[in-house]
Amino acid sequence: MSELNRIERFEAKYPKSKLMFERSLKVGRGMNHDSRYCDPFSIIASHANGSRKWDIDGNEHIDYSMGHAALLFGHCHPAIVSAASEQVAKGSLFAHEHEPSIELAERVHKLVPAAEWVEFTTTGNEANLLIAMIARAHTDRSKIVKFEADNCGWTDEMNAGSYEPLDKPLAGRIPPAFDGAMAAGVQVIPRNNIDALEQALSKKDVAALFMESAWAHATKDLVLPETVQAARALTKKFGTVLVFDEVITGFRWSPGGWQEVVGVTPDLCSLGKVLGGGFPIGAVAGRAEVMEVLQIKRNDPEWNRYRKINHAGTYNANAVSAAASNAVLEMVATGAPQKKAVEMASRLCKRLNHEASSRGVDVHASQMCSGFYLNTSKFSEAFNTHMLLNGVHIHRGEGGWLSDVHTEQDIDQTVEAFGLSLDSLMEEGVFSK
Repeated sequence: MSELNRIERFEAKYPKSKLMFERSLKVGRGMNHDSRYCDPFSIIASHANGSRKWDIDGNEHIDYSMGHAALLFGHCHPAIVSAASEQVAKGSLFAHEHEPSIELAERVHKLVPAAEWVEFTTTGNEANLLIAMIARAHTDRSKIVKFEADNCGWTDEMNAGSYEPLDKPLAGRIPPAFDGAMAAGVQVIPRNNIDALEQALSKKDVAALFMESAWAHATKDLVLPETVQAARALTKKFGTVLVFDEVITGFRWSPGGWQEVVGVTPDLCSLGKVLGGGFPIGAVAGRAEVMEVLQIKRNDPEWNRYRKINHAGTYNANAVSAAASNAVLEMVATGAPQKKAVEMASRLCKRLNHEASSRGVDVHASQMCSGFYLNTSKFSEAFNTHMLLNGVHIHRGEGGWLSDVHTEQDIDQTVEAFGLSLDSLMEEGVFSK
């Protein structure tokens, strides 16, 4: 099989998607998220249910993208659909606070160790932006430090050091604000290098240390337990706000997130993805003392105008998203869904590794809680195309996430598709036995 043959097969299987993609190019670039890119064109989705989704050509796929990790309960879970549908009939955008958002804050407060206070945004990315503002206002410092390979959002400052080569800013990014910074006000240090961390914080000019908790941008170099302990101790010593980005790990790793698993409570954490169950929502949870800079104070115009952090956002705690999120947190509180997803991820990784090993190819699946990562980056586009041709969507061709609704049948079909895809890649000469 040649690359041309693969593309011909793809075009034959997805003719309506090809036409729709070409139509979209007349008004944009054909996608609204970089990781939705697919060679030679993006597949156009039609509908989804449970662990599966369909495109406009009628093709069915087992889904491991799971809404960019958001769908711990798969697509269209009845409890989430019901909660959202009921709220839609009542209203979604009141320009007032409402009971679903207050109930949701109470649930987050109960589950997440750091959550003395809770503030909602529309996405996890917005939550990290708000955290940076809070930390800078609370400490009266400007700098932010993060570990290399951590991805704490797609903005200029949070993207610094996220993509290899890690010491180079992304094309078109804003120039650094100070020497040693990768982007505006952000310094990137080597992962798990405690000496570098202490050196960076010891100047007492760092507002916040951001850590992407357990996921580490899906790399093999995960944060070590001793690094987490050192981060907590050093941030306290030097007056820096410790931030855990739990946009992926929050509620997926445990009811209380990754911080509950490692037993370290940050000053602030960002939440998103699983929290919304497929609806857009983010949250900042943390110490009340730190988050007080958001407080509006009666009869204190000087504070309100010059010292507090302005937090606006039309869709913050949107009532439909909040209602869906309440249904999600009611289910995640038991811990059972997370356990089921982890078990399924373990079975999948073991069987994928067996398929690769039996063929003598250097492809390996690494499990991280209920997620997995494949070392396929050098040929991810070709691999992604073959897996789609075989009825499976692997996120960017490099990994994915399991849900509470993935089944043994899903794993059987995925393993078969994986083997067929490896065989096709070997026929193409991507790698040899």
